[in-house]
Amino acid sequence: MGTGNPGTDDWYYRKQGGDRYFEFGPFTWEKLFILYMKGEIDADTEVRGCQFPWAPLRAFLPGSKFNLKIQASRILYLARRGLQWFRSLPREQKLITVGICLIVVYFVVHNVIYSKPKMSQAPQTRQLFRTSEAAPGTPRPSGARSSRGTHPLQEALTSAEVLRLTNVTRAENGVHELKESFLLNAIASERAKDMFEKQYFDHVSPTGEKASDIAQKVGYRYKRFGENIASGSFLNNREIINDWMQSPGHRKNLLSNQFEEIGVAVMKGRLEGGEGWIAVQVFGRQSPPVGEAR
Repeated sequence: MGTGNPGTDDWYYRKQGGDRYFEFGPFTWEKLFILYMKGEIDADTEVRGCQFPWAPLRAFLPGSKFNLKIQASRILYLARRGLQWFRSLPREQKLITVGICLIVVYFVVHNVIYSKPKMSQAPQTRQLFRTSEAAPGTPRPSGARSSRGTHPLQEALTSAEVLRLTNVTRAENGVHELKESFLLNAIASERAKDMFEKQYFDHVSPTGEKASDIAQKVGYRYKRFGENIASGSFLNNREIINDWMQSPGHRKNLLSNQFEEIGVAVMKGRLEGGEGWIAVQVFGRQSPPVGEAR
């Protein structure tokens, strides 16, 4: 746990997997709040940080008494650090610092607070999409479409619906249902975010990291592991599944009876200059505890 300074990386959240809790962190308070705004954690997710014990995130959100304490502590901490730094400066540097501060204040007041609104015409935008791609070494699925704008029949693309359709497809092919794993969901989300952030589309990141490497970092011990990825402009959730089913490598993962759990992420963002979707499936089968055969 942190030392009480809310400006340091000492916030954590945890989720339950089976009979164990898995802890993630450390994060800054800002990063934790961003995870909440993105929907990766919710208000009921247990968090802890600084001098505070484990409690639902809602207890720390804006408007709560804990949030007010966090912000007050942050302001006091930064003020003390700033004053200590200023006192340590030589007289000449103090004068320069004061002069710079006055210039910044003038700029903010003149150009931000009292600035006149400017009329501008919103630029016309064009949506560019990347067609769906198969895993390395497998043929590209057929039916890939070119760039297009929003279709009137566009369906909301969600990880929950892709997961449901995955199990429907498995059932149609006589394969057992996969259980949702919040850890595999987190791995899938991390993979999709990394592709958007580093601007690539592959099973291996530019830094050489794979989904299996992330699994090891978060403590997911697996006996079997696999990943499906897709990118493009999909009209509905079924289309994502269909593209995977048209690729031998992806189809093998999606219908494999060697997996028991699954995590899914579906995200929208900009990739190589165009806006589109990335969908990730992460499949796993956990290793049994030592001494148990499986």
